Amino acid sequence: MSSDEDFSLVPDSQSEDTLEGIKASIKNYKKKYDQLMEETKELTKTIQDRRDLKQQFKHRTDKLTQDLEADKRSYKDQLANEKSKLDLLKQEELKVVAEIKETNAAIKEEEANKKQLMQQADVFTSVPERDMVFKGATGNANNKQEFEMKPHIVYPMDGGTALITFEEEVVARKILELKKHQVDLGGECSITVEARPVHLMLPKLVEIDSEVSSQRILISNLPRMETETL
Repeated sequence: MSSDEDFSLVPDSQSEDTLEGIKASIKNYKKKYDQLMEETKELTKTIQDRRDLKQQFKHRTDKLTQDLEADKRSYKDQLANEKSKLDLLKQEELKVVAEIKETNAAIKEEEANKKQLMQQADVFTSVPERDMVFKGATGNANNKQEFEMKPHIVYPMDGGTALITFEEEVVARKILELKKHQVDLGGECSITVEARPVHLMLPKLVEIDSEVSSQRILISNLPRMETETL
């Protein structure tokens, strides 16, 4: 279509100098111009389509890049979160192992105590039972012997102090009320002493522990024998 012959509608017998030839030439050039404009529009449209396609590819590439970066950040966050969970599980495992060790140690200690108690129980239960019949006379309960005890107090004292006990509570209370006392040492010498109460710790409960002796044994169920035979 670019050849001039394609647009030539003037017969060879007509000359371009004539009016018909000029009209034919103008028509030919107009048709050629219209065709060129059409091709230009198509080319412009093609260029615009390619630009739009390029822009779409650019947007898509940018979006894929952003999605890839977001996936990387999400993966890093997830990896850090899983690492934290793993560290917590390791700490929990160490704690559980320590508790298991403590429990095993407590079980061993209880088993040792149980064994010792069973030995003591075996000693107590091995004593043969014997029926006792009381054939004596009863006495007056008021004639029982009293338990006598002399006080012996052991108390740590600071230097320059002394612990004094009194039989009568009234005497001790009067001395505490006076608080300071002048003690004559003879001649012109005297000292001033101060009395203060002392709080003593008194036992409220006494526990008796028994254990198996390694040097003594208990023999039971011996046959009765006459004294002369022994």
